[in-house]
Amino acid sequence: MSVETEQQRDEKAIRLAEERGRRQQVVDSRLDEHDRRLAAINGSIERAARAQEHTRAELAGVKAGVATLQASMDKTEAISQALAEAAVSRREFWLGVLAVAAIIVGAIITTGHLP
Repeated sequence: MSVETEQQRDEKAIRLAEERGRRQQVVDSRLDEHDRRLAAINGSIERAARAQEHTRAELAGVKAGVATLQASMDKTEAISQALAEAAVSRREFWLGVLAVAAIIVGAIITTGHLP
């Protein structure tokens, strides 16, 4: 069994301290790299969340526009239907007037009251 001298113990302690220092430097370097990656990921997540929120706001605007357009189309359809019904009523009126005129002309022809 050899007895270590104080100088050997000091050299051994220095070597161990240097090795620990190098390992700590490697660990610190890796941790710094991980921190940079996490910051990049967090930034990406934050940008994606903001973009999604913006998309939701745009979608709400589109939905409101579609609802307004649907209401306008419903109103236009109702007006078109009312106009079509009015046109039928006018057509029926004039057909009735022509029918009465035809009856009167027919009666005049058959009674011989033409000049």
